[in-house]
Amino acid sequence: MKILVVVGHGDDETQGAGGAIAYHTAQGDEVWGIHFTDGVGSRYDSGTLDEWSAAAAERQLAANAAADELGFIWKVHGDLPDNQLDTIGEKECASWLSEQVKGYDPDIIYTNYYADLNVDHRLVYAAVRIVFRPIRGRKCSEIRCMEVPRATEWCRSSEPFNPNCYMEVTPALWRAKKEALEAYSMELTQPPDLASLELLEALAIRRGGESGVMMAEGFVSVRRLIT
Repeated sequence: MKILVVVGHGDDETQGAGGAIAYHTAQGDEVWGIHFTDGVGSRYDSGTLDEWSAAAAERQLAANAAADELGFIWKVHGDLPDNQLDTIGEKECASWLSEQVKGYDPDIIYTNYYADLNVDHRLVYAAVRIVFRPIRGRKCSEIRCMEVPRATEWCRSSEPFNPNCYMEVTPALWRAKKEALEAYSMELTQPPDLASLELLEALAIRRGGESGVMMAEGFVSVRRLIT
């Protein structure tokens, strides 16, 4: 099975779907990842180009380390403007993604949630929906939206994140996810912040309780084809 993970920033994939990615790779599935931006550019201005470059390089090393822990391959480290994908727009984001996935037809896609507070997440989702419409022979069987702390909880109130699909996170999968999260140490925070290890674990326990297991990740399945 071919799995594609498409996110705005390196670390979204681990926070939102690290357990699922580790599950797929353990099953022998081929998992590729694409992130659109360097994840740090919006924190710097033109007067701190060297600091920006150093932070982007550090973030890419962290992304590669997380991928090694989870067992997947980054197909593309994107360099589109961080937290400014709206300045490019849906059409250009979709065109960029289309170029990256030429010749690749995934069975399942994991991506950002369409109503997230973060504008990049919303544009990434829109690009995925455009590129992977069931036309021209594409038959992606499912698109699953993940939840990313500090973006999904604060989504549009009219479109709350209500999982309809869960992936059990076994102790072994949690260990893999935890080690991948620790690779992004520069992005982890302390409680009560939602991006702390403690609260990420609490979220996994909550999603597990909702689905009848000890720990889980929750997803919104927005399209599913059964053949």
